[in-house]
Amino acid sequence: MNATAPIDLARILELTHNYGNQGFAMFLEMFDLSRHFVRAKGCQIFDAKDTKYLDFLSAFGVLNLGHNPKAVKKALLLAIQSDLPLHMQANLCESEALLSKLLCDIAPGKMHRVFLCNSGAEGVEAAIKMARLATKKSVILSIVGGFHGKTLGALSATPNERYQAPFRPLVPGFEAVAFGDLNALEKRLKKGDVAGLIIEPVMGEGGVILHPEGYLKEAERVCRENGALFILDEIQTGFGRTGRFFAAEHFGLSPDIIVLSKSLSGGYVPIGALLYTEKVSEMAHKDLPDWFLHTNTFGGNTLACVGALVAITEMERQKIWEKAERQGAYLLEKLQAIAESYPAIITEVRGIGLMIGMELVRREEMPLEESGSLLFAKELMARNIVSAYTINRPWVIRVAPPLIVRRSQCDFFFNALEDTLKHFQKQGAPWKS
Repeated sequence: MNATAPIDLARILELTHNYGNQGFAMFLEMFDLSRHFVRAKGCQIFDAKDTKYLDFLSAFGVLNLGHNPKAVKKALLLAIQSDLPLHMQANLCESEALLSKLLCDIAPGKMHRVFLCNSGAEGVEAAIKMARLATKKSVILSIVGGFHGKTLGALSATPNERYQAPFRPLVPGFEAVAFGDLNALEKRLKKGDVAGLIIEPVMGEGGVILHPEGYLKEAERVCRENGALFILDEIQTGFGRTGRFFAAEHFGLSPDIIVLSKSLSGGYVPIGALLYTEKVSEMAHKDLPDWFLHTNTFGGNTLACVGALVAITEMERQKIWEKAERQGAYLLEKLQAIAESYPAIITEVRGIGLMIGMELVRREEMPLEESGSLLFAKELMARNIVSAYTINRPWVIRVAPPLIVRRSQCDFFFNALEDTLKHFQKQGAPWKS
């Protein structure tokens, strides 16, 4: 079998239907969202007919440097050609050691130790275990509307009945507190059995929601006062997405634990990271100094670490957070102006940096298949824009291009959006009540 031999879309769909995620293939076909993309560069993706699309999704935040960043690609090719040992479970890895030091240097707060893994969800699993180990407490709190992954522990911290219900019973010891309600959080913490609060600085899958002003800093304070760890999920917000290298910088946060992933290796190699302070390290291993309590097979492998080292260096060289801040402000201002002209379709546009949500009108308890965002995504795809909705609020369209997006590409997006809005204005928004 030639793994690199090209096949057409029909064959891809056939194989997926027969051997892969059939439901996802049917979902894409239903809304005419299936495409056979054959190459990509920067913010551009090309299908088999060489039609150009603009990526305003970034694989849910993976592609902050865009598709196929040259510097990362070159470094990975050199690593492969060098005959370096790519994976050495029984010994130390140079690139892993260098990456751990770099992550501690650049992260907010006083990070001291790093555990490398393969994804954000795996990082969340490690954070849950570390919080329980360090505090000798069991309860993990999260926020209603938050999203932390779909492995069993991470799912238990993701209070969304649609995704939790089929897998009950979930992991015990998880509770959710109301969004933005500091009093409710403090009241729950005072019971004294909470190991940690896991929270996103901006709720991405919750619909690109920012916490009330001052809430995050106060949440950090009440966690500390009540012996709970403050765990910051920067999986989607990290590495420049919000206009700072880490979103924590906007709010002056100094977390006990940080979880990172998505854009960490420039989109080439799966990688995640758990960072924690020296205090957490001492608490966790004082009475139980077993460093092998949580391990994995591929975490810290050479390719992932080389990719991450070069991706971080490239993001710093480009000051990519400044690009996100600049282009994000441009997008947000223009989108809010456009929304004012279509109040029957768009209810709100909000965001920070290049993490923007466009909320559409909706019916209460509307099935996902009737969601306005799916119809919207279909029409945008027809106009050569790749987009998607947010998982916990599927009536919100995310606007999240790679952070290297150019002004001319933003203008192309605006034209496609205006054309889409005119289309729905003329025929009526079919998802309205």
